[in-house]
Amino acid sequence: KWFIGAAIAVLLVVVTGMFVQVRALEQQRTWLAWGVLAVGMLFTALSSAFLLVAVGRRVMVENEVRLRTAELEASNRALQENEQRTGDIRDNAFDAYIVIDADSRILEWNGQAEHLFGWSRAQALGMRLTDSIIPIQHRQAHADGIQRYLATGTGALLNRSIEITALHREGRQ
Repeated sequence: KWFIGAAIAVLLVVVTGMFVQVRALEQQRTWLAWGVLAVGMLFTALSSAFLLVAVGRRVMVENEVRLRTAELEASNRALQENEQRTGDIRDNAFDAYIVIDADSRILEWNGQAEHLFGWSRAQALGMRLTDSIIPIQHRQAHADGIQRYLATGTGALLNRSIEITALHREGRQ
């Protein structure tokens, strides 16, 4: 906004100076003087128009940045609220909730998993599932299932609740 005010002030100073020159030229009335004045006025008008367009473009870009920033902040707030709800559901679930990565490393571990398997969340995170709760007799099947899922995106146990023998931290099944 201050750019527009400054541009208008410069324009007024230039226009005022031109009127003074016009009065002086009226006394001389030479075509050369009038030509110089006309070129000067044209240059001033074009320069002013350029400044106004440049300032206007900058204001439009700044407004667009403010709008996008507000949209991103709103999206981030919604994402944080969703993550909070998801965490509340996970932490209060009646079943063990365990999330692993492609290497079978534990990424998520809720309170029921702590209770069932004896590992605290802090202890379990980062451990391999095969080194914590999968009995020896099921480890190869687990590894095969992970490889099949990574290769095809499908798996026999996906989106199903199952009951299977697992190891407690103390070694009992």
